[in-house]
Amino acid sequence: MTDCDIFDCISQCDELHVMTSRAGFEALLQNKTVHCWGMPFYAGWGLTHDHMAGSTIDRRRQHSRNLAELVYLALCEYPRYVHWQTRRFTTPERVVKALARQRVLAGKQVMDKGWLGRKCRKVQFLLEAIRS
Repeated sequence: MTDCDIFDCISQCDELHVMTSRAGFEALLQNKTVHCWGMPFYAGWGLTHDHMAGSTIDRRRQHSRNLAELVYLALCEYPRYVHWQTRRFTTPERVVKALARQRVLAGKQVMDKGWLGRKCRKVQFLLEAIRS
């Protein structure tokens, strides 16, 4: 079977071996054992079995992290978020609130369906592209 996605594969396995893959991060979130044969960002914190002994990971990681800390660092502390409408830096919390607000508004839009709705969305996307 070759037509399944990586999330289905991870849910069916007991452990995952990776080199440089976000699949290993997803496997950690699903409480799977992860073996790192390379240096993905989540290696070296004590959450994975690292097979690159003596590598730069050993020197750059000073102490262990738990999974909650790793998730916070990877999704909140390290990245820079830019709001898609204001084009300004923002916080992860504001992005989540804006996505939730947009989902509610999209559910209320009557013109979301049909030929006219598709044409309106295309015009909106075109105007956004012209403005940027």
